[in-house]
Amino acid sequence: MITLHRCLQITVCALAICCCQATLAQPAQSELFARLKPGLFVVEVTERASGNKILIGSGFLLDTDTDPDAAAQPVMVLNGDEMGDMQIGELIQQLEVLASEESSEQTGQQIVATNYHVVSEHLLHPESYDLQVKTAADEAVPMRVLAVDIVHDLALIAAHEDATTSIDSDWAFPLASSIPQQGDEIVSMGNPYDIGISTVPGTYNGLLEKSYLRSIHFTGAVNPGMSGGPAVNSDGEVVGINVAGAGNSVSILVPVSNLQRLLDRYASSPAADYAELRQQMRDSLHEHQREMIDGLLAAPWTLSDFGPLQVPMEIADFITCSGSASTDEDELSYEYHLSDCGVYDRIYLSSSLETGPLEFDYGWYRSDELNALQLGSVMQQLAFSPYNRSGRKDVTGFACRQDIIALEKLGELPLRGVYCLRAYADYAGLYDVLFYAISLQDKSETFYLHYTLSGVSREQAQAFNQRFTEAVAWN
Repeated sequence: MITLHRCLQITVCALAICCCQATLAQPAQSELFARLKPGLFVVEVTERASGNKILIGSGFLLDTDTDPDAAAQPVMVLNGDEMGDMQIGELIQQLEVLASEESSEQTGQQIVATNYHVVSEHLLHPESYDLQVKTAADEAVPMRVLAVDIVHDLALIAAHEDATTSIDSDWAFPLASSIPQQGDEIVSMGNPYDIGISTVPGTYNGLLEKSYLRSIHFTGAVNPGMSGGPAVNSDGEVVGINVAGAGNSVSILVPVSNLQRLLDRYASSPAADYAELRQQMRDSLHEHQREMIDGLLAAPWTLSDFGPLQVPMEIADFITCSGSASTDEDELSYEYHLSDCGVYDRIYLSSSLETGPLEFDYGWYRSDELNALQLGSVMQQLAFSPYNRSGRKDVTGFACRQDIIALEKLGELPLRGVYCLRAYADYAGLYDVLFYAISLQDKSETFYLHYTLSGVSREQAQAFNQRFTEAVAWN
């Protein structure tokens, strides 16, 4: 479909070519903000009984009528004589007629994009929480959730069927068809701390390399309340969606390609109701976790030296490792060396539950002052816990099995092994896993191996345990 915006773009270009003088001027940020602000909304979740706001975010109206192939489709073909004979007024009249005809054909719903975590409490508990947006005129419009990408923290919402107010706007945001160059300036927009729609200029710094989800690194301050707002280029096209701030002007955006995929999925297979939406969420979470763990298991594991051992560390490009060690200043009767590795992407499921991280870490302890029994008592003080956040109603308690085990490549060395599993209440078939093993050497040297998995199937948990324990070897 050809839009008036596209018609004017092509017309201006044609006139510029004829005159041989025109250049494209980049709009000042103030002009850009004035043009885009009508398409920005404050998204609110309110507690039904009291009407109090429990969560505030941002959202933006999507230009769902834009034809991605419009740039390759001429509105009209004019030769030199026709351009000379046609008056500018006549050309504008024709464009207005075309726009009027096009407007009468556009009957689709007005869709607002935001973050899943902004609308999650309403979607999970619609009997207790309402969802609405505030327009530029400060009108409250009741909303409903259309589609969700729980893995990338995105949601599409639209006015509720019973809404008496409208979210129509003079501006709807088109999605960028190309990504910026690293170092390009982009502008993030939203409602920081609920003080009003604002702009935050910053720099596009490409995709995070040490991340499985490959989010955008934005050098700009995305503050609470801006979640779900757009980050745009100088043409007002969305290149990313605000999702989190990490402090010191380091922020995270969701790439716009994920929003385009969510729009496509909604267009092809919309959910009938919230129950079906929640089932789609469970299915997509299963698929994402399966792809990540299966890919990790299929990769070649290069082992790294760690004290007397060789252990898995940076076995994939999205896994990072860090380490620490004791020093003389610690004044301990033993020395220790620690290594911690993992992928720390966190998938928001609810206000009390998240999943996604995978962590494996190691500790090596030795002493010239303590005997084996004394050093063993030091190890008994170690505590191992899951890396993801959960509430009491979100997961079952851990069911654990403890055994004296031997690892294939460590010979007959005995280890005290503990393997624990807990199930997700609302995501059947997904589990958190905790494993650790402490060596039982008869000397003043010992080590531990530990990993946690979050949101994996029982089969994947067993496969990972086998791969992990078979990999550890003597150095």
